[in-house]
Amino acid sequence: MSSNATAQGETAPPRLPLPGNPLGTIRASLHSHHLPKWGLLIYCCDYRCDATWDSFMATLHWNVTDALSLLKATDLAASLDMRVWSDQSALDGASVDRVRDAFKAWVDSTEAKEETKDAPLDWGGADYPRYTYCVHVDADAVDSVVRRAPQPQRFDGEKVGYVNLVRLDMREITDGGEDREEEEEEEDNGGKGNVVRAPVSRLFGPETYGELYDLAAFDRMRRD
Repeated sequence: MSSNATAQGETAPPRLPLPGNPLGTIRASLHSHHLPKWGLLIYCCDYRCDATWDSFMATLHWNVTDALSLLKATDLAASLDMRVWSDQSALDGASVDRVRDAFKAWVDSTEAKEETKDAPLDWGGADYPRYTYCVHVDADAVDSVVRRAPQPQRFDGEKVGYVNLVRLDMREITDGGEDREEEEEEEDNGGKGNVVRAPVSRLFGPETYGELYDLAAFDRMRRD
């Protein structure tokens, strides 16, 4: 990420996350940290049926739209970007590790750097969820949402529908030293420590996104 020093006389941007205020955290990232977008990138790893995928995405959009409306946060809709990465030759049946690699390549890309060029924070910590987490969607995740979970306009209170929330390798996003790296290597167990099944009814709402500015939120999701 780019680092822009605060000009003399200007007020420093707030440190994120704002305690107990996930919606305010997103707004601060947009207005004070100068990010143009919020929202997670979605990697499609299931190409069995276009109509089924469309139904899956409709459910995701309904969840986030419903949440924004209920929370009186519709001002965040215009900057929301839940882009789908779709490449059947590269992603059909892709593993979490393959998706993580593709996501890391995007985080390092010119496009991502352009999005973060005016942000005040240095890369080296999990400063912004959009550049730390992505969504892996395989066939079972699609089926959980489209075939097993309640369909819009019914809320999935039992958290049947899920996706895989993938975090970049912690050694790539934290300043840890050798001890930290060894600890993460043991915890990862082949990368498994950096992925969690996340209920669609919870993940695709601004409150959970705002909570993900805190690295500990992902670890709490793993324990739930």
